[in-house]
Amino acid sequence: MRILALVPVKKNMHRELRLRCFGNILAMQSYFRGQMDIYLDDRGPGDSMVTDFEGLDRVKNLADVRQGMVNDYLRPEHTHVLMVDADAVYTPKTITDLLRTSREDIVAPAVYVEGEEVSGRKWYDTWAFIQEDDSHVRSFPPYFKTTDKVVPMICVGTMYVMPADLFRMGAKYIAMDKITEHFSVCAFARNAGRKVLCNQEIVIQHPLLINYGEGRIE
Repeated sequence: MRILALVPVKKNMHRELRLRCFGNILAMQSYFRGQMDIYLDDRGPGDSMVTDFEGLDRVKNLADVRQGMVNDYLRPEHTHVLMVDADAVYTPKTITDLLRTSREDIVAPAVYVEGEEVSGRKWYDTWAFIQEDDSHVRSFPPYFKTTDKVVPMICVGTMYVMPADLFRMGAKYIAMDKITEHFSVCAFARNAGRKVLCNQEIVIQHPLLINYGEGRIE
């Protein structure tokens, strides 16, 4: 197994978040010891041109950045791709737990807003996490319409591991207005007979970006 870890980084990313991102990278390098190739990439204009969080300008920028990284860095020896937001809060074990859930499908963890109490934590990315009945994950518990540990999804975001062969088969990040850039890759996987899963027992966090002068929170 060899994992390609892709970490898009905004040029204007807050200094504290950037330092934490570098800490994540160093931890992964030490943990995986030659089984992972990690690329941070700050291509693109970042969010300087964004006027609408869910609008086509933001989605197109993100789709272009992610697909450009796949095009430039994916090599024949890579068995899996980790796509992760630069400001996500996780540990290297998170990745091994995702792979234990499934090595054949797209697998994401639960994503909560950082620093909130365990009871009633707010889900971070309700826009990207879409259940099989087309409903989005709820902001507060119960997040899903099932209590199952592993939930089949239409789409996930923020952080996930997927087989690299899906990109070789033709999966691409495609910009569509009002739809997250992750949707096209997840749809390709489902059409190819793979699953898109969220393991509720694997938990990561995401900073409340407004505390760092960035973006908005879902």
